[in-house]
Amino acid sequence: MRIRLLFLILLATILSVFTLSGHLLAHDPVETQSDSTRWIVELPVWVPGYRGEISWGDIDINGGGGDGGILGKIFDSATKLDYYYVGKVRYSYQKWRFQGDIYGGQIDNSVNFVLQDGSLIDTKVEATIPRVIVGYRIFDKEFDHKKFGRLHSYFYGGARFFNLGILAELPEPSLPLDLNHTWINPIVGLSLSYYLQRFTLTSEADIGLIESLSNPTWWVHLHARYRIHHRFSFALGWTVQNIHRETELLGHQFRYNVRLSGPMAGLTIHF
Repeated sequence: MRIRLLFLILLATILSVFTLSGHLLAHDPVETQSDSTRWIVELPVWVPGYRGEISWGDIDINGGGGDGGILGKIFDSATKLDYYYVGKVRYSYQKWRFQGDIYGGQIDNSVNFVLQDGSLIDTKVEATIPRVIVGYRIFDKEFDHKKFGRLHSYFYGGARFFNLGILAELPEPSLPLDLNHTWINPIVGLSLSYYLQRFTLTSEADIGLIESLSNPTWWVHLHARYRIHHRFSFALGWTVQNIHRETELLGHQFRYNVRLSGPMAGLTIHF
């Protein structure tokens, strides 16, 4: 039921995009490389695949998306797909950007979780991941007075917050595993965007500063955006979030090494 509802929403959004485009193109000759709006509010949906391991004391839980990958699950009507809601607000002023965003959801239906002995267990992993960043434009290049587009890049720094909840039904006589953990990770990152008429291609990546360089927490996002109107745009992309955490939790060594990766689609409001 959830997967049908999700894709009905996405389908309705896509149809609305093309319907609006047909009515607005002739009346609104906007070019994104000349964008003068300062605020954006973005409301996407992220459908990540999950792969990784969780260990606490002598308990090890591995999880993976199984055969077919995330795209196979999207087109499998029998699959209960897990997805994340995303929200982003950004304010731009001259060369500066101030942004806050948040990812929130849970993984349980689309992943097979197994203990170290190979037995399947019911497991739910919830994550809420807010981020605050400040960016400064370090490069801005117009090609033939914007005829062939514009390229610019931002360097940014800030912090990403993690709030994890893990609930696993262990074999009897063990009690269920119920863990919650919260931490803050300072980050630095770089974004690169190419603007041409109504299209924008963007790549963005950042890395955490509190882990070892051999196994850091990092985030990568790629997307293509189409500006359907001065106030609205639609984006499709791919996002990867690699999370690594090692610490002591409730008297035992805790290790969380997980990668979330999958497509993202959403509507953005510019004002």
